[in-house]
Amino acid sequence: PSKRIQLNFTSLNKLVFVYLSIRLFVDGAEEYLMQPTAWYYLEYLGKSHAFLSLTLAAFQTASVLFAPFFGIFEEKFQASKAIVLVCGLTKFFGNLLYSIPINGYFPLFGRFISGIGEATIGVLYGAVTKCTTNKNRAKAFLYFEGLFSLGSILGPTIGSLLIFNVTILGWKINAGNSPGVVLAIVWFFLLVLTIFLPSNLAENSKGNQFDSDTDSDENNNDETVGTEDNTNCILSSVCCIYYLVFLHVVVTAVILFYTPLLAAHHLGLRLTHVKLIYVNNSLAVFILFIASYLLQDKVSEKKCLFVIIISAIVPISITFYFALMWNEAITINATYLLLLSMVIASGEFMNFSLTCSMLSKITPANSAPFYQSLGFASLNLGIIVGRVLAGATFSKIPMMYNCVGLAMAWAFGVIWMAVEYKNFPPKASVGK
Repeated sequence: PSKRIQLNFTSLNKLVFVYLSIRLFVDGAEEYLMQPTAWYYLEYLGKSHAFLSLTLAAFQTASVLFAPFFGIFEEKFQASKAIVLVCGLTKFFGNLLYSIPINGYFPLFGRFISGIGEATIGVLYGAVTKCTTNKNRAKAFLYFEGLFSLGSILGPTIGSLLIFNVTILGWKINAGNSPGVVLAIVWFFLLVLTIFLPSNLAENSKGNQFDSDTDSDENNNDETVGTEDNTNCILSSVCCIYYLVFLHVVVTAVILFYTPLLAAHHLGLRLTHVKLIYVNNSLAVFILFIASYLLQDKVSEKKCLFVIIISAIVPISITFYFALMWNEAITINATYLLLLSMVIASGEFMNFSLTCSMLSKITPANSAPFYQSLGFASLNLGIIVGRVLAGATFSKIPMMYNCVGLAMAWAFGVIWMAVEYKNFPPKASVGK
């Protein structure tokens, strides 16, 4: 018992819990450490904007390709520690490769190799599923996704502070490749920590739920989800969850891409003002995470998810308004519309944690790594599609068509979710 975390929402091994907490924070910070300096770095290496897009997309592409593979491998061989070790190695060498300033292909392949390591998130969430009761699963995923979000919020700040300008044995380290060096060092220590993890990250999870959970299970009158539901999952419900993840991430990626461009080119805002929009958005997302965590005992995940998906039409409509007013004068008060659009679109952070929890309740527990890996692949595919759509449509007519297309995809998702709503898990009792 002393080797297990007693937090009231998980029975993970202490070391596994610590590893997961650090890992999710670092993963959240990683891309936002890279992005602010990526163009400076690739420009220094003589590459174009198109090459920058290719380099940034390489990370998500690798995650999409390898996430299902790791999920299947874990389900078949139960080798979670070996998979996490591979992750540590690929993350370490990927970031090290990124920081070598010989030519642009080093950072390109470095990001791709790092993306392979990122693809193991589904395996880690599979362990969380096995070590958490139905009632507490949403809290667990909100906790870990909250750490990811915190890393995303602090990433740019950390990146602006950790800038070096030195030469070590001919290896030039400057503002462009400093993030790669820092992350390679971090992942070296995480790799050492991985060596001490148990061979099965979810070992002894059965029968180790807390006494308080058992007691509450006996006294809780909420609807429950039986084990039969977990062994006979409805394929259409699972596919619906994957589609909702993909849809909301596409909307979020488009909005986050458009916002700084609209602020600069149509509202005449300076970089300082744009940063303030992002800071306010980050604070709002952090508050939403806390509120979601506190409300999980009172509101089921599917109700929260339904609200988040319905609200996605708001940023789509705001973006359509900016496209419609492309050649018209817009007052500075429209800045508040941009902020509102970003805050609502950033509900994607909560959306993914909620869908992970719901997915774990309607799919077999022993196949959790596979299903969670497919969910993670849907997330990264949405990021790629969203960035491609946004990058190719930043002008009046294409942006309007893009918004209409997103609205149609949103309407389809809302109808599908309404049809599948009864099959999604209600607020569950513990132990089920």
